[in-house]
Amino acid sequence: MRRIERLLKNVYKMSQQELFDWVRAEGKRLQCFTVPYLAWGAVTVDDLARIAGGLGGVRLSSILSQLVIDIECMGTGLPDLVVFPRRLPFEVETVSQVGLDTAKGDPNLVGTPSRSSVWLIEVKSKADKLRSNQSAWLCRLARNGIDSGMIRVLARTLEELPQEEPI
Repeated sequence: MRRIERLLKNVYKMSQQELFDWVRAEGKRLQCFTVPYLAWGAVTVDDLARIAGGLGGVRLSSILSQLVIDIECMGTGLPDLVVFPRRLPFEVETVSQVGLDTAKGDPNLVGTPSRSSVWLIEVKSKADKLRSNQSAWLCRLARNGIDSGMIRVLARTLEELPQEEPI
């Protein structure tokens, strides 16, 4: 456990660039290991480095700390989608808009994209609801200054999408 605590302290202190470089270097070494909740075929080391660098050390260590404390409960429910926007191309319902209480968080900070260059977004259909572990993650992310929220997918197929008029 001491090794994990040291690692989390080091991550906490890292700048975004240091974290990006560290994840890139360590990720290539760790690709040969099985990592719970991570499908190496779906994500590259560069993807992970970009996510880690975009979050920064303080924010990433808050996520990792929660996983270390309670992997059974918090190992699921993390948002589905990672977006690297300058501006989001769609409307995101932030934690306060969804009606979740961030308890210790400042709802004025939620959804302000200037804090990090990464958004973690939960994707739901129009009839789907947040599960308790998903709500817990969105609240925790918001309390830790991580841009997060929920989007609703309104169409199931391309045929259901609204058709634009030709110019």
